[in-house]
Amino acid sequence: DTAVSGSTGITSTNLGYGNTLITTTDVTGTSGRGIQAAQLYTGSLTVNVDQVSGATDGISTYSATGDTTINLATTSVVTGLAGTGITANTGGGNVTVQGMSGTIVGFTDGIYSSTAGGDILISTIDSVTGLTDDALDLRSGGGMITVTAVDTISGFDDGIYANSAGGDILITGNGLVGGITATNGNGINAIGGGGNITITGNSGITAGGTGIYASTAGTGDIVIDTTGNYIYGGLRGIDVVQNGLGLVSITTDDVTGRNQRGISAVITNAASTGTLTIDSTGGDVVGGSFGIYAGSMSAGDLTITTGNVTGTDGSGSTGISAMMLNPAATGNLTIDTTAGDVSGRTYGINAVQAGAGDLTISTGDVDARDGTAIAAYGAGSSVTIDTTAGTVT
Repeated sequence: DTAVSGSTGITSTNLGYGNTLITTTDVTGTSGRGIQAAQLYTGSLTVNVDQVSGATDGISTYSATGDTTINLATTSVVTGLAGTGITANTGGGNVTVQGMSGTIVGFTDGIYSSTAGGDILISTIDSVTGLTDDALDLRSGGGMITVTAVDTISGFDDGIYANSAGGDILITGNGLVGGITATNGNGINAIGGGGNITITGNSGITAGGTGIYASTAGTGDIVIDTTGNYIYGGLRGIDVVQNGLGLVSITTDDVTGRNQRGISAVITNAASTGTLTIDSTGGDVVGGSFGIYAGSMSAGDLTITTGNVTGTDGSGSTGISAMMLNPAATGNLTIDTTAGDVSGRTYGINAVQAGAGDLTISTGDVDARDGTAIAAYGAGSSVTIDTTAGTVT
């Protein structure tokens, strides 16, 4: 229980092949880092901490090939007064930062972790804050990135930035106490190079940029489920870009993209057979330029099922825009808004089916204040519009 204080609180460098273990309760770095630890050959690096404060970083670790584990006690507070709360980098091993609770605050990032190919796990932490950058900035050259059970996440830029060149990204069960906030950036910013991206079970998100942004390539799917919670973005609520061969599935309650799009989802790859599915029947979707925008070059189906959807921009907006733009595609385009109302200034619903599949639209009330309530174009496919469940004006 002895307090440790120095220019750097604790410095450890392992030049051998054994493991490194640091266990401490109260450490202060008066002009440098609270804890600085390097594992330069094989072997694992483990740091068990309670109170740590650094004038620069709170904790900074590097492991050449082995795994790094940082364990937080129930009363842990880790602070980086001019740097990160925690930096944990490896040349190829896995990184785990986990607690029984704990609070992490960084002047820049709350937690920054980079690995050439290992997995990154962030789990069971009370709160993570990045005062001038991201709360969580996580990068892997090919491993899986998992963020789970972080109760409050607050970033000046992104709340969670997760980028894996090939592994899966799983972000689940976060923000259940204080939500996920991003002052200038995205609440969740997930970028994949081939693996699946799954974002489910998180609490409400408020962001100056986009509430949730997700993009991937390769064969990975993108699945987002915000059931029971709201998503707010100053630009876009949810923005998904699928550049690979996988599917896109989005299920929501209330979503707002104040200045641009409430929900935006596109599949850009003409070689894809992945489906694009949006189900917002759990709440209202509001966007400035578009309530919902969905575009697909895939041969798979595009299906949109909604409650209320509104495009609010007074100079020109669309409630729902759905585009299947691949002339060689055979997938069907289906829009069902019978569970709510759709409104926009220029278009209520604008649908284009450029392929050989069917175009089917079923609506409740649809309104375009200064334009066309429903516009539908089908190239060589059947077009069916059923408005019997509402009024079209």
